Amino acid sequence: MSYEIRFRELVLSRLEAGLSQRKTAKLFGISRNTLADWLARKTNGEGLAPRKRVPEPKKIRPGRLAAILRKTPDIYGCEIAAKLGCSRAAVCYALRRHGYTLKKKPPPSGSATSGSAKPSATPSPAWRRENPRMWTRQG
Repeated sequence: MSYEIRFRELVLSRLEAGLSQRKTAKLFGISRNTLADWLARKTNGEGLAPRKRVPEPKKIRPGRLAAILRKTPDIYGCEIAAKLGCSRAAVCYALRRHGYTLKKKPPPSGSATSGSAKPSATPSPAWRRENPRMWTRQG
């Protein structure tokens, strides 16, 4: 939420009229940090208009993620994170953002590990053969 410029000017005029920062903030229902920020911006000549938010750059580029998934569609999130040098959570968010979902194939019949939980570390090749999975893109 951002406050209108006229409101900001009114608040600062009360401050300039001699009211303390604490009392001014309490009177208008804003934080002292907000008031101090507006005062500093006015003093520095930046103006009181709300600042434009610049979106934070994403950690994982979609082309890089797509290339990894084309090369190895059965890769685990922890392995993608290791290749890209980021967290597993960042991988999860990127996969969801770019429309990838996990498609699990039914376990092979007669498998001793069917229904077993995914290990926390990087899975062994034998475990992978018994528990196949694949990333696919929706839409």
